[in-house]
Amino acid sequence: MAEITCISESDIGRISSIVFGSSSELNSVVEIRQSQGENPRIIGCNWNLSYIVSLAGHDQKYVFRFNRQRYDRDDAALLTEQEHNALIASRTPIPVPRIHHVDVSRTVVETGFIVMDFMPGDSWRFLLHPQNK
Repeated sequence: MAEITCISESDIGRISSIVFGSSSELNSVVEIRQSQGENPRIIGCNWNLSYIVSLAGHDQKYVFRFNRQRYDRDDAALLTEQEHNALIASRTPIPVPRIHHVDVSRTVVETGFIVMDFMPGDSWRFLLHPQNK
């Protein structure tokens, strides 16, 4: 199966209506792309197809993240991520994004997706330090 390379702005608009109400209106949709020099690359969290979405009347920005693969087994990771974020939030002071919606039904778009708060910065990198337990 071919990988999914983009999600249309109209699909993102439909998802925002499902998650935030029928009156939600897109201000902007920007794909998250990591790069090395001039060459975009897919690594880490960007293995998924991800967009920063700004909605009219919302101070908070959101991340709409979609699996690039069309396999059902990949969608299970979205549900696991939701569970892990809830566990981390309930037992540690580590900030995690609020997850607003997870959909693995493939009825809205052809792959599973998750909608969460956008958290600017890269302070999460401290978790990767070898001396950090």
